[in-house]
Amino acid sequence: KNLKIFLSDERCVNLDSENSNSFQFRKYFKKTSENISLNLPNNNNKSDWYKVAKDYEESYPEKVDAVILSLAEDGHIASIWPNYCVKETSSFHVVPSKYTKGPFKRMSITLKAINLCNTKVLLVLGRKKNLLLKSILRKKKHPINKIKDLVIFADKTF
Repeated sequence: KNLKIFLSDERCVNLDSENSNSFQFRKYFKKTSENISLNLPNNNNKSDWYKVAKDYEESYPEKVDAVILSLAEDGHIASIWPNYCVKETSSFHVVPSKYTKGPFKRMSITLKAINLCNTKVLLVLGRKKNLLLKSILRKKKHPINKIKDLVIFADKTF
């Protein structure tokens, strides 16, 4: 079976930027086998990230076998922050900046699309993130707690 890799989120920066997830994937997956394909956003339109997100969504499968997410130090997954309350009408979209932190506009898979995946995995690496996870699991409104049947892999016990 062929493996197709899609990103869960991307910063709205030039895709050759060190800040781009696409850049990082291309850097680490330089040599992919014939059975692996990287499906990355295409920003030929450079400034119209809403179009990039719409085009990427059209290439995104309706249902994904597995999604692997990681917990960021500020508590976000994909580009979904704790205060996220966007009406989800699509599976991939540009996240309004009032729901993000940092200097970049972002595009992200939605919670709706994550919940359609057969297997949902969250990686939590490092003591700081493990302590954060412990706190998050007590907050019903946090996006992590809205993911059904989430499997959590943590490298520390708390």
